[in-house]
Amino acid sequence: MTKLSIVVFTNTLLNGGAEKQAVLLAKALQSNYKVYLVVFYGEKINNKLLDLIQKEKVQLLLLSGSKIKKFLIFYLLLRKYKINIIFSYL
Repeated sequence: MTKLSIVVFTNTLLNGGAEKQAVLLAKALQSNYKVYLVVFYGEKINNKLLDLIQKEKVQLLLLSGSKIKKFLIFYLLLRKYKINIIFSYL
């Protein structure tokens, strides 16, 4: 049986409650599922959260470019990784 694929989707990784909760959720789920943390504004990152992501080896996908390009890339990621569930922290 294959693992479910999950995306935890957030606007940024700046200091904030929702951003930290997104990282913690991805960390908690990754032991049982394929988890991808996707950041819409990939250039807006807090180094403390990035260190936590790297320490916990969470799969991080940063989107860049225009909004249309980001939506297209996100759609293609959903197809490529056969995502079953999306948790959105927008």
